[in-house]
This record gives sequence, C-alpha cells and structure tokens, in this order.
Amino acid sequence: MLIPAADRLITLTSGAAAEIAARWNRTATVLPHPHVVEPPRLGRPKAPRDGFRVGVHAKSPRPNMALLPVVRVLAETLAELPAETELLVNVHREVGDPSSHAYAPAS
Repeated sequence: MLIPAADRLITLTSGAAAEIAARWNRTATVLPHPHVVEPPRLGRPKAPRDGFRVGVHAKSPRPNMALLPVVRVLAETLAELPAETELLVNVHREVGDPSSHAYAPAS
C-alpha cells in the first residue's frame, strides 16, 4: 500500500531496489548505509584466530526486544563449546545513561 502511493522511494541496498522494481515496477534511489568502520580499516585482513565469535548487535533496546533472554541462552550454549568461542554483545552507550531517552537498565 505504501510503495505504490509514495512520491519517491529510497532504500539502503541495490537488492531492495531490485525487489521494489520487480514487485511494484517502481524505481527506488539507493542511499548506501554508511560504514560503521571506515573503508581503509575495513579492507585490512583480519589476523587468523582459533575458535569463533557470536555477535549480537542490540543497538538501543526497544519494548519489543527481549535482549536478556537471547543473551542468556547464547551464553549458556557457548559455555558448553570450546574455550576459543566468544560472545560479543554490542549495546549503545545511552542504554546505561540515566539522562538518556534510551535508558534501559533492565534490558
């Protein structure tokens, strides 16, 4: 309903633009998502390492996100795997800042 009625369309990926064109015969402008890591650093080879990392990017938790149950299950599961396994959880700083609108100490 929204795509046919929109004056203009933007998306972050060429894949999404192609899907919009295929489904609705509409052209979407692709505005690539900004890099989290700058291209020179992104292009550097990673050092070899044993094991693997499971990452969870939770950004700023919202009421519909159940972050703690997911992280607990991952932590319990990874504890049963070899020691080279790592759990990395990324949460924005404002989640722990009482003056922030995103303050969510229970998340």
